[in-house]
Amino acid sequence: MTNTRWIVPEAKEPVSHGSRDASASGTVASGRQLRIGLLDNTKDNAHMLLQLIGERVRQELNAEILYRRKGNATVGAQEEILDELVREADCIVTAMAD
Repeated sequence: MTNTRWIVPEAKEPVSHGSRDASASGTVASGRQLRIGLLDNTKDNAHMLLQLIGERVRQELNAEILYRRKGNATVGAQEEILDELVREADCIVTAMAD
């Protein structure tokens, strides 16, 4: 029998100096929707991990998800992908799973 163990990191709620409503609704200071970039490094299970993260962020923060995938796990991401994520996303998460 295989046991599955989940480790869920929890962070303390950040101290907000602005409106609580903006962060709870997934908007940034400019009033537009929060955009989260997800960069898949193509390792085994990275796609699954990023799907879970993306779905949770979409549900919790009503954020727009920008999913991009590298061409190969052994080399860095293409410059065009990185430039696009830096330009378009407010935050970027990359998965390194096996």
